[in-house]
Amino acid sequence: MQGYKDVEEFLAKVDKLAQLFILEFEEIAEKDKNVLVEGVDRSPAQMLAYQLGWMTLLQQWEEDEKKKIEVVTPHQDYKWNQLGLLYQSFYDHYQDWTLADLILEFHIQLEKVSALARSYTKEEFQTAGARKWASTTSSNWPIWKWLHINTVAPFKTFRTKIRKWKKIKKQVERAHMTLIEKIKETATFLKEKGMVSPEFGLILGSGLGELADEILNPISIDYADIPNWGRSTVIGHAGKLVYGELSGRKVIALQGRFHFYEGNKMEVVTFPVRVMKALGATGVIVTNAAGGIGYGPGTLMAISDHINMTGQNPLIGPNLDEFGPRFPDMSDAYTKTYRKTAHQVAQKMGIALQDGVYIGVTGPTYETPAEIRAFQTLGASAVGMSTVPEVIVAAHSGLKVLGISAITNFAAGFQSELNHEEVVAVTEQIKEDFKGLVKAILEAL
Repeated sequence: MQGYKDVEEFLAKVDKLAQLFILEFEEIAEKDKNVLVEGVDRSPAQMLAYQLGWMTLLQQWEEDEKKKIEVVTPHQDYKWNQLGLLYQSFYDHYQDWTLADLILEFHIQLEKVSALARSYTKEEFQTAGARKWASTTSSNWPIWKWLHINTVAPFKTFRTKIRKWKKIKKQVERAHMTLIEKIKETATFLKEKGMVSPEFGLILGSGLGELADEILNPISIDYADIPNWGRSTVIGHAGKLVYGELSGRKVIALQGRFHFYEGNKMEVVTFPVRVMKALGATGVIVTNAAGGIGYGPGTLMAISDHINMTGQNPLIGPNLDEFGPRFPDMSDAYTKTYRKTAHQVAQKMGIALQDGVYIGVTGPTYETPAEIRAFQTLGASAVGMSTVPEVIVAAHSGLKVLGISAITNFAAGFQSELNHEEVVAVTEQIKEDFKGLVKAILEAL
């Protein structure tokens, strides 16, 4: 346990930790003051009552000794092996106090304890036996140690407790939130960070996230810091949400998407699309790295349609009427006017942009040669493990969509082996054409 060279050093420490501790209670609602959560042994009100109880006892011991009253620690009604009962007496005493009153009382008692500390000479503060009450246990602690273990130490440990309480309570609340509530909470959070009224959402797949680095006046937030947001665990996915200006348009870009094969629910996979719509986006550009069935590595392909072979649909469950109908039309999921503009822009730039059907599977295994032959029969030009769920939700939400696949490898059966490193490597080779094309398309839309 640390010591103090003098009273002033103690006071500086106690004031610092007291302020850090009590600030944690500012955002707690009165209705939650007595809420207990699993994993934390006290409610917010009990945590404050604990501090108030000990600070009051310190002063009472000193006052009783001055009055020549025999001091019994910790309390005349409780022995040291009955601390649980002592703490319950603290809780009972303050049980009807409001949270605001408890916080105010904390400041009052802190000032009184600080005044008590100032009343001691340096010798009294540092020397064992300077007060009879400080010698009532076999430990025979000096006064500074009694003050420390009943202020500095619990302020620090209980700050950890209240922070844990808030974290767990928020997790419990979030688990019971509806999807609409989650979307609204996340959209509000992002708006407060300055991500206001994007025109287009960009979903940037494996190895394609560098485009977000060219966004001007960027606001960048790690996925981990966004409420209700998923996590991207795939190589080539940076895991950041970036907002700003690209080609003169306000955009919000995902540097890395969420995949079903990562263990995410479809709600998580498609959540960013819902939030983009809630923020005000009217269009989405979805990109991916895909295996070529009709095209070879290095090809850029505008998606004309898709085949959903995931066995999943993100719209299963209660319909979000605020976003779209129960049975959305998928006839023009990949907006024809967007695709027409993309081809016009590509032609002007001298970039070969093909058209094709994307077939979506769950992964994470690459497809078998037999599966690819079946997909080829179905009319698929490229295969991948993303995009389809996001586009279904975009269509349901009334968002216009442009999908572009970067063909990074031949699908199974067309080359000897498949690996993710090749996907990233080929993407690296074609990224300049890809980035230039997307920027020019944005400007033209």
